Amino acid sequence: DVDNTKVTGLGALATKSSVGNSDITDIDNTKVTGLGSLATKNYVGANYITSVYAHKVTGLGELATLNRVGNNKINSVSYTKVTGLGGLSVKNAVSSAEVTDGTLTNLDISGSAAIDGTKIVANFGDQNISTSGDLKLNQGAHLALYDSDNSNWSGFKSPALTQNIVYTLPDTFGADGDVLTTDNTGNLSWGPGGGMRVESKSSNYDITPSDRGVLFLAGGDTVLTLPTISSISTGFSVVIKRSDGTEKVTIKASGDDEIEGQPELYLNSVYASVHLIASDDKWWNLSGSGTIESGGGAPPPDTLVTVDSAYQWGDGSAEISCAAYIANAGSNTVASGQYWIDPDGAGGAAAFKTYCENSLANGGWTLAYRFNSSGSETVTRSVLAGNVNAQDPAPNNNPYSSQAFHNQQIDSSYLTEYLIVFSPDNSARSAWGSASCPSHRLTDVTGNPWVGSNSGRYNCTTTGGDTGYSNFKIAMSTNLQNSSDCSTDAGDSVVWGFFQNSSSSSTDSLDYEPNLSIGISDSECARYGTIANVFGRRAGYPSDFDSPWNYNSHSGAETRGVFLLYIK
Repeated sequence: DVDNTKVTGLGALATKSSVGNSDITDIDNTKVTGLGSLATKNYVGANYITSVYAHKVTGLGELATLNRVGNNKINSVSYTKVTGLGGLSVKNAVSSAEVTDGTLTNLDISGSAAIDGTKIVANFGDQNISTSGDLKLNQGAHLALYDSDNSNWSGFKSPALTQNIVYTLPDTFGADGDVLTTDNTGNLSWGPGGGMRVESKSSNYDITPSDRGVLFLAGGDTVLTLPTISSISTGFSVVIKRSDGTEKVTIKASGDDEIEGQPELYLNSVYASVHLIASDDKWWNLSGSGTIESGGGAPPPDTLVTVDSAYQWGDGSAEISCAAYIANAGSNTVASGQYWIDPDGAGGAAAFKTYCENSLANGGWTLAYRFNSSGSETVTRSVLAGNVNAQDPAPNNNPYSSQAFHNQQIDSSYLTEYLIVFSPDNSARSAWGSASCPSHRLTDVTGNPWVGSNSGRYNCTTTGGDTGYSNFKIAMSTNLQNSSDCSTDAGDSVVWGFFQNSSSSSTDSLDYEPNLSIGISDSECARYGTIANVFGRRAGYPSDFDSPWNYNSHSGAETRGVFLLYIK
């Protein structure tokens, strides 16, 4: 039936059939091509085409499995459900409608639109992505950053979290070698990486927030001014060290900030240093002990400070001994080093410097003597009897220096413990021993004659060591003689010594066994005069210092190295 351009029930129309004034070139399986114009209310299959004019299709109710209308664009599908499309071309709009399958090309998507599903693959090519909102990757997805040929990528992925964390990047490039650090709130800043950055300053300098973690080596009469604490983050720190000995170095706080209660500090001696850490209340903290100099701003009285390369308390006082520093340390770390001590207390003789050994046998050992074993017996007697380099107990802070040491001001202090340390190379300890004795003074040893008994002047007990010593002897001679020159080979003598065995009074019994000794001689010495004045070595056997590596008759040689005598 072809009536009034209405076509129904078509099976097939051959090419060039006519409906009204239009050619239908092909109608097959609801495929319509080459239409010129169809009047309203025409059918294609079971679907209405209400208007097809100038290649525009409008007013569709529903198109099912319809892939194409010629080569023509569908310019508007409004409030309509479109399924099974092959493609929608440029400039088409889908408004308030559901697209359940197909390909959308070069579309503008409004901010309120929702895209859901696993078939959506976004490829923006070389276009920028811009948004004023957050970019979210859900369910632990990673952000992949591809290389230039898209063959490999590196990425970032969030761990499992119990709270939201946002990292804010710094606003500068940072210095060479810097790394990102955090202030514990997500604010990132640049700081020194790998090792501490070191800068030398010989003129006044204002430290800036970018100097976090820097070690400043300051020389000359230099003033280093700290940044205001309000301009830096909590935990900001710097280290300032004096690098020469010509002038003092001044460290000043800015504004009304304070350095542990003071507006400024001085570094008054060479190599003195301070580690300053910013707090959150206009206050600079000092880290560690022995790191600041007393000066314009006095440190707390219970803080260890360095004055002329030796430690004392912040109020200028000194302890009576090295052991007293440990007993009164409080929160301070009392390391081995040079300390000011005042054995007779305030008001008597002035305090003086000595070296404190705090790493062996519970620490607290005060250096009394240092002997260089290569010296002559005359040198040994002079060290025993008088002040020798009393102002410099550890040259260059090295207790194993070859420079002899004895400060007579320590000789009258009562002691109950001894420590002997030996170094063969002026740089490291290789043997040591400790002992406990009845209370006495060093002058009781060196100011009296020798004692001809098996134990020496005092009955002492060994308390430690690294070679298994069982005996400690003081001022002992195995066979006392009336001679004053110690020339007869009738016995042995020792001023202070550790021995592995219990020696008899027989001749040569001391130097025939392993020992660690100061002032050991292969001869007996006279009962007349003091040990400090009558000490000798029999001609041909110059052995007045001994260690475990050289003890059997000596063959005319002594152990070479440095011997230290500490007391407590």
